[in-house]
Amino acid sequence: GITSALGVLTLASFVASVLFLSVSFSRDDQEAQKKRIWKNIKENWGDYFDLIKGLLVLLCSPAAFIYVVLSFLNQCVRRFFCFPCSKKHSNDLNEDGLPAENKDWVTRDARLWLEEFKSWNLTSVYSYAIYWGIGIMTMQVLVAQLTLLFLSWLIETTANYSLNTVSIIMVVVGLLMFLLPPVPGVPVYLSMGIVIVAIGRESLGLVWSIVYAIALSLVLKLLACSLQQKLIGQSLSNSVYVRQQVGINSRFIRATKLILAQPGLPIDKVSILVGGPDWPTSVLCGIMQLPLLPILVGTLPVLFIIVPTLMMASFTYLAPLEENDMELYPWADTAATLAAALTALVQLAALLSATKYLELTIKTRGDELDAMPIDEEVKKADDEVKAKNDAYDEASKWHKVPLCMKVALVLSVLFMVVSTYLFLLLQGLCFVEYELTSTISGDLKGNALNLVRPFGWVGIGSFTVSCFFFSIFTGWAKKESSKYMEEKVIVKLV
Repeated sequence: GITSALGVLTLASFVASVLFLSVSFSRDDQEAQKKRIWKNIKENWGDYFDLIKGLLVLLCSPAAFIYVVLSFLNQCVRRFFCFPCSKKHSNDLNEDGLPAENKDWVTRDARLWLEEFKSWNLTSVYSYAIYWGIGIMTMQVLVAQLTLLFLSWLIETTANYSLNTVSIIMVVVGLLMFLLPPVPGVPVYLSMGIVIVAIGRESLGLVWSIVYAIALSLVLKLLACSLQQKLIGQSLSNSVYVRQQVGINSRFIRATKLILAQPGLPIDKVSILVGGPDWPTSVLCGIMQLPLLPILVGTLPVLFIIVPTLMMASFTYLAPLEENDMELYPWADTAATLAAALTALVQLAALLSATKYLELTIKTRGDELDAMPIDEEVKKADDEVKAKNDAYDEASKWHKVPLCMKVALVLSVLFMVVSTYLFLLLQGLCFVEYELTSTISGDLKGNALNLVRPFGWVGIGSFTVSCFFFSIFTGWAKKESSKYMEEKVIVKLV
């Protein structure tokens, strides 16, 4: 079908691009390019290497373990000459009559990887692996499954409500979501596209219910921006905590301030208002005491993000609907795929546009950025946080961690790996098949917990045990970091 063809076309385009780039440069050019790229990566992203290593540990630990075991078996065969073919055809033998490599219990390549792994900051890497696992658990279970359950319950509960009542409920829920700093606008638009269309298609028809949902989402976004700017940013501009959460002293936010302070609505300002993070951008406008109306006008192009996102959700809801064992909207599945591709494209374009203008501002207006006054209250709070983090890192260095705490942290990682693999690779065995058109009363026999299958409970149990062991480790590390900070204070006084 068209959906499969789109996937194949995308993959083919990617492969073709890689092949084109590969043949466009000579081997020497490729090596030089690799070195330049790696140098830039280390300069710009070196502080995030432990974060990436943590993800590798979480996702690749089973494969790495199998690799080391196979390497060990390989060396056993070569070490004891179990087979004639295991002997090296090399005259470079040591006094024991064995190649130098055969003194080790793993192959040379495996040893190099193990030595590299041992050089890592294992406390930091393992901690990031657990945070990645918590993030995956949040997305795969709390967001994906519970949101699905909540929306199906909301559709079922509001089935007999009027469209006006449902609209008010969705606006209130949407505002609450928008006012939370970590929540972007996309989940709100997805919810509107599902619930409003589910309730309104009978009275308004499919097309007009989608149009109504889009208009309501835009009004909700503008209302949320107004509350974030006036209620949080402007009213709480004297709060050190709010300014710290915005990151008022970061170069990124300072560049954003320069762009937003421009009069009128130039393209870079609109790009920030549309493609920047929702909560920090609106709150920053309030802290800067910017007039509300121009900001709302500059936010209107967010409609280009709302439309494909909401249509993707609506078509996803419509796809499984049936009547007399016949699909009501046989085209909806393909339409949802196309809308999803367009959503990803538009969101990426908005993000890249905002990033481009921020980087351009940082490069071309560096003197203005340096001349901007630092928020001393926030700087003091940031310094205190940094001092605590540095003390935590110093006190919890791997060679300083006692054996029992090392065991706790490693066990936490192992249980998190089990949980992650279950929810990523065996999701069908973890949860029953449940769709937006399903009902808790009918498909789950009135008990929402029936959504989880036995393997799902194993995954949840593994996640819980992992968090338990990690809490033991972090509790110990926090106590040690407090002792470390007290000792530093004593040393300074002396």
